[in-house]
Amino acid sequence: NIPVEIANNVTGIAAGDYHSLALLKDGRVTGWGAGAQNLNDGINYGQTNIPVGIGNNATGIAAGDLHSLVLLKDGSVTGWGRNNEGQINIPVEIANNVTGIAAGDYHSLALLKDGRVTGWGRNDLGQTNIPAGIGNNATGIAAGLFHSLALLKDGRVTGWGDNSNGEINIPVGIGTNATGIAAGVAHSLALLKDGTVTGWGSNGQGLNNIPAGIGNNATGLAAGADHSLALLKDGRVTGK
Repeated sequence: NIPVEIANNVTGIAAGDYHSLALLKDGRVTGWGAGAQNLNDGINYGQTNIPVGIGNNATGIAAGDLHSLVLLKDGSVTGWGRNNEGQINIPVEIANNVTGIAAGDYHSLALLKDGRVTGWGRNDLGQTNIPAGIGNNATGIAAGLFHSLALLKDGRVTGWGDNSNGEINIPVGIGTNATGIAAGVAHSLALLKDGTVTGWGSNGQGLNNIPAGIGNNATGLAAGADHSLALLKDGRVTGK
């Protein structure tokens, strides 16, 4: 149920399990769905209660299971909603140093200005244990249910955390050709330089069966629990 007042005013979107977020042209953030009240009843944890302090200073948003994150103009990050695993406890040391954010179900990631990646929140499967090999070479991040991905400067993709469905077994064929990544609950996607898409991990519901119609026309990706989406060059969206 998209709020009427945000019509023609959106520059970014993010979706959690029961809530949605929009980044507006003037730097404000709005949210809808579950979470309008801090009921702690299973789905309502205040994840759509946008903190007053954000004002019109937002440049990026991310939505986890029941928590929300925002990247501000000054390079800082703030979070709200459920915090049972520390997923909105922003590390002090990343203050004013962030260029990208990602939210998993119970963990969060930040891409730093110098190309490093940091994570916080649930870490029972190593989803916030950043591999030493990433160094300061990351240009993109994505967070799934219990796994994390990073896109590196040379076009490689690396993953860490849960691998029970092969979600961090990066296909050899990707090589140094990736330009974008997305992480679902137990599957992963990569956008390649030639506009094609590849997927790996869980293939229930055909998550990784890339539709032939995409060809080499993809420019963006998104991954949900049991579905995948691609944005095409002509502005169409296709899903599987």
